[in-house]
Formats: sequence, C-alpha cells, structure tokens
Amino acid sequence: MLTNGTIPQLKSLLFSAQGINWSYQRKLALASQLIMLLLGMVLLTNIIINVGERRLQNDWATQRYGELQTLGTMLSDKVSFQEFRTRTFAQSESLTHYLESPSAEQKQSMLKSWNNLTANIHDLLEIALFNAQGNLVSSSSTNSFIIRLPAEVINNKTAYSGNNVFTSDIKFAPINGRLEPYWYQVSWIDNPSAKKQGFLVTFMSLNSTLQRIKPDIGINKSSFIMLDAQGALYTGSGIDKIQQAQAQIGIGGSFAQALPQVWREIVLTKFGQFHSSDATFVFLKIDLTAQDNIDRDYYLVSFVLDKGIVARFAHWRQLMIIAISLLTILAGAVIILGHLFKLEKRARGYNVELVDSLFNDNHGVLIAGDNGRIVAANRAAASILNISKDKLIERTLARVFHIETDKFQLFRNEFLAQKNWSGKFDLRQYGSGIIDVDAKIAPDSQYLEQGFAIINLNDNSALVQSQEREYLLKKLSDSAVPVALIDTRGHLIKVNNQFDSFLRLGGATDKTLIELFGAEIEPQWNQIQQQISLKGSWQGHLSMLADGSLINVDILLNNYTAENSDNEHLICTLLPVKKGKSSPKVRESIPFRSAILVSYSDVERYFKSLDIHKRLHSSMMLMEIMPDGVFSHISDRDKLEKRQQDIEMRLLLELPKAYQLAQWQLGKLMIILPNTSADEAHQFALDIMKRLNEHGLSDGVCVGLVVYHEGQTFSQFMDNAEVALKRAKHNGEHNICQAYTRTVSMVDS
Repeated sequence: MLTNGTIPQLKSLLFSAQGINWSYQRKLALASQLIMLLLGMVLLTNIIINVGERRLQNDWATQRYGELQTLGTMLSDKVSFQEFRTRTFAQSESLTHYLESPSAEQKQSMLKSWNNLTANIHDLLEIALFNAQGNLVSSSSTNSFIIRLPAEVINNKTAYSGNNVFTSDIKFAPINGRLEPYWYQVSWIDNPSAKKQGFLVTFMSLNSTLQRIKPDIGINKSSFIMLDAQGALYTGSGIDKIQQAQAQIGIGGSFAQALPQVWREIVLTKFGQFHSSDATFVFLKIDLTAQDNIDRDYYLVSFVLDKGIVARFAHWRQLMIIAISLLTILAGAVIILGHLFKLEKRARGYNVELVDSLFNDNHGVLIAGDNGRIVAANRAAASILNISKDKLIERTLARVFHIETDKFQLFRNEFLAQKNWSGKFDLRQYGSGIIDVDAKIAPDSQYLEQGFAIINLNDNSALVQSQEREYLLKKLSDSAVPVALIDTRGHLIKVNNQFDSFLRLGGATDKTLIELFGAEIEPQWNQIQQQISLKGSWQGHLSMLADGSLINVDILLNNYTAENSDNEHLICTLLPVKKGKSSPKVRESIPFRSAILVSYSDVERYFKSLDIHKRLHSSMMLMEIMPDGVFSHISDRDKLEKRQQDIEMRLLLELPKAYQLAQWQLGKLMIILPNTSADEAHQFALDIMKRLNEHGLSDGVCVGLVVYHEGQTFSQFMDNAEVALKRAKHNGEHNICQAYTRTVSMVDS
C-alpha cells in the first residue's frame, strides 16, 4: 500500500448513460442491410440450384450416351452371332439327314433337336424349314410366324452368296397375348447329294435379346426405347414415363407423330441430345446388319423427365438451402454484432474502471487505504463477512479478519514488497466462513497522492466442507477391495489405497485404464463404452498389465452420476481371483479374452508377436455373417452392426483363451488360432456354428479355414482365407470350407 497521508471516502460514479441506446437511424440502417442480405442470398440460391440441375442433366446425358453406344455395339454383335448361329443350324446333322432321307423318323428327330434349341436359347422363338419356292415345310412351332417367305427373300439370291445370312427388319407378332417385336434370319440350303434346296429360317425375340444384353452393361433401370427409320416404337423400358411427357405412345405406335420435334432432331443429327419442355432425350443411330446391300437402321433413345432431374437434385437442393440459410444467419449476426460493437464502444466511454471492477462483479470486493482502513465495500463483501455494509466502512482489515496487529504488519510489509498478497482466514467461529483473500494495488495508484488496494473475497466454505467430506469418504472407501473413480474416457480421478497398492501407482492418478491394462482392454474400449451407455455396467476378466505383469482379477465398471450434476463417471472395481477359482456369477458372462482387434495393423502385429512355434502351426478362420437377401440396402447397416455385435459377444464367450478375435470389416470377423491344425480348426468351426445356431445367429454365416505355411506373409495368409470363404459361400459343407490346408513341398525335377 502507498504510504501517503489519509484517504478520503470514495464516491459512486454509476449513472444510467452506461447502457446501450439504439437510435431510429441505426435501426433503419440495420433493417435495410438485413433485407438486402436476404434478397441477395435468395438470388444466389436460385442461381446455384439452376446451375446444379443443369450440370446434373448434362452428366446424365453423357452417361446415357455412353450406355447407348455400348448397347448398340453389343446388339450389333449379338445379331452377327445370331447369323452365325443360323448358318450353323442350316448345316446341322439332323437337318442334313432329313434332307437326304425325308422320313417321318428323321423329321421327328429334327423337330426334337429344334425344340431342344428353342427351349434352351431364350432369344430363339422358332426354327422353320421352307422349300425353294418359299413354302413352309416344317417348323418347331405349331403356329408358325409365317407360312410363306416374302418374294424379296426368295428372289434376293445375292443376300446368300458366300454363305451369307439374310436378316429381316423388325416385325410384330402376338405372343402369349402381347404384341412382341421379332426378326427372322434366312440361310440358303443347297444339298447336292439329296438334290434339294430350300431355306432355313430362325425367328429371334428382340425383347429377349435386349434382356440378355442390358444386365451386362448395367442399364437395367435406365429408360430407353428403340425406333426404326420411320419412327415406329418397337421396344423399350420406361414407356410409362415417356407417356408422362404428354406423348401417348405404345408398342407399335409412331414416335414421329407423338413427338415430332424430337423425331426431327433425331433424323437430322443421327446422334446427340435434345431438350424438350419437360424432358431430355439422348439418341444414337445403329445398323444391325453387316450386309452392304441391305440397310437396317434403327435408333436407340434414352430419356429422363425434368421432374426426375429435380427429384435427383432434391437432396443437394436441401443441403444448399440449409447452407445458404446458415450463411445468411451468420452474415446477419455479423452485421448485428458490428452495430453492437459500435454502440458498446460508444457506451464504454461512460464507464469508470474503478466503479466497474468494484460493483459489476459478483465477488466480494473491499477498497482499503494504505493504513489498512476500509474505505468502500460492495454488497457481496458484506454478505461474505456477515457484516453490514455501513459497519464495514472505516473498519480496519485487522479487525475485520480478527488478526493481531503485529501479524497484520507482516502481511502489509509482504504486500508492499510484492505488490500483491493472497491468504485464507477461517472466520466460522465469528459467524462467517472460510474466506480466500486476494489483495492487489488499485489501477493507476502510482499516479495518486494516496494509494489504494483492491481486496477480492471468495467464500470457500462449501469447497472446504466438500474436501472434508471427501477425506471421510476416502477413509471409508479404503476397504479390502481396489476401487477407483474414472471418467467416461477411462482417466483415473480418485483411487483408494488398495487400488494404488495393487497396481503400484505410487500415488499417480494421471493414467488411464488403457495405459494400465494395455492390450487386455484397449481394442474393445469403444464396445465397453457402448455397453455401459446401454446397460449401465460392464464386467470382464484381466490377466495381464500393460507392462507384462501377470494378474488374475475380475473387473467391474458401473455408471455413476452424482445428484444435481450432468457429469457421468464410472466406478472401477477390481476383484482379485485366486488361482483356479473365479466368481461364478461373473465368469458366467465373462469371456476368456475380452480384447477385439479392430485394425489390420493390430492383427498383423499380434500375429507376428506370437511364438514362432505357435505361428508356424496356426490357422485362421474368416467368418462372414451377412445372410443373403437380408441386408441388401444401406438402411440395413444398423441391423448388420447389431447382428455383428451379438455374434462377437457370443464368440467371446466361446473362444478359448489362446484364440484371438478381430473385426476384419463390417460383416466379416477373423479368428487367429495359434498352434491349431486344420482338423482342429474345422472341428472348432463346427462347434462355433452349433453354438450360434442354438442362439439363432447362424443364418447366413459362412466360414473359411486356412493354415499358415512357412515363408508366407500375413497378407498372403489373409488372401488364402478370402479364397476359403468364397468356396464356403458356394459349395462348403455346413457353410464351412478349407483352402490351402495341405503342406506344399518343392521337389527338384
């Protein structure tokens, strides 16, 4: 404290002008800025959404054009293959025998062969034999598509030169009550030995041909149609969608009449895209025959409605609207905060630092002169000291804190030397509490003739009482069982003496359960947290510390939330188990091994750390737990994760202590079986499947077994396990299959 004369009593400088006042002009400016911001963001959102939909539309058109190119190429190749197939049928042995010896028996043999071909070849509708005059001789169907060949087929001899096959244009015929498109191929038959000539005709289904092609290029769900050179619609998918575009058209109808503008663009450009008022069309011209003198031109057209593009972009539109809305809110907040900053800056000039620090604080504050006499106090200080505010004024600090004059002078000298002082006074016997005192020199005291000190008071009675209760509870918790209080992340908070002694902590609590128990608990810590959050507790067995020391304890983790508190804690209890004994209630649900490895590097490190003898004689069991057809959609991911957790818990209960469970990926689990032969591993797999079946968890589970061979890398070991799993999924007995389980030896030749 400054030692200069007497100090007059401070006067209050508080007044109403300290507040923030909004003027009419400032409110008008703020409203105009917010309106301009809102209009600008709405305009920006519309521009971004329109550009995004147009970009999505162009991307769709590019993708569909590539699909149409692939479809056209494969369709042309398919027609060429069908021509080769027709030529092969014309040279078949059964047909040759019938032509050489046209008996009823030979005819029946030929028809049986044809019926077998039409039954096994999906796109083949019928095989028919016509004489040289074009009249029907025999057919694999009772109702043949045609009974006489057209004159253009009979007289077009050049079409059959060099073993060529004539391919007709696409026609329609009623099949099973539906109008189906088809075409036929004609091969000339000239049998010199039988002195007979004629035509072999095969009829092919266009729909079946396309159904065989579409899955190979992944366009099963794409909407497309096929047109001829006059605009007639032959086949396609999604015709109901094109009818939504105000185009009433069906199979056999005229696309040119339904959508004349689109058809005109198709005929003029041959390939490309066209944007109508409510749909986008992508088209490509194809030729289905390789004969120079015959034109078989068709058009493949794919389309998408504009409202389909809008629906596909709906997710991004929502995200964009949310992002722009948040950005608008943030920008508006910045504008408002800018005005508030200016107003606050103006109001700050009306404040007095001393009055602000004294009266605008919730802590008790005293102002004392250099002689130790109190000149001012706030209400909080009077409440803490249990003395009225008026009585505090002009009292000395020694009297207020009930200390002797000599001792007060020591405190005063220390304050003058260090410019601050801190201490604690127990005033409970005087009707107050335990008070922390922090004294410092008032601002700008060096420029005044008389010095002041600001003394902050803090009532810590509740804290001290809680510390005393904690001490008593700690004494009470020093039982024969090691107990620790930890947070939800596993950090130690409090431990009793038995816990400290058992784990040799030496009083250090800056550790976690993972650091103490290492690999015994680290791989499954996330699962432990999940189980505690769901069930409120977890229990397991520990056999080793992180430093390699062997222990034999059961561990119990219970959730604990204090009253009037949102903070969650865990109570960790260690129950030492005598050798050969274990708590029956705990061991019924505690697996031999509680650690689950969750990454490739952890599994590889664990495998390499095995004893060389165990590693050379180890096996691996790769298990897939996804039933076919059950988890087929991304929304089933939660069900699959729950199923995997149930199987993991069951496996942990069944695994021997020497085996190690690992999470390979979602839907796949891996078990390392050290020092286990292929037969032992297979028997273990059968036992596991039996246990899973007893609990209703074996549906769709497949197991692949492999044996480690000397010189293999862990990656090769894993690849072999994948091969075994694939075999188990297709032809394994009990869904279990072995691979690479025989010893391979190299013999010099």
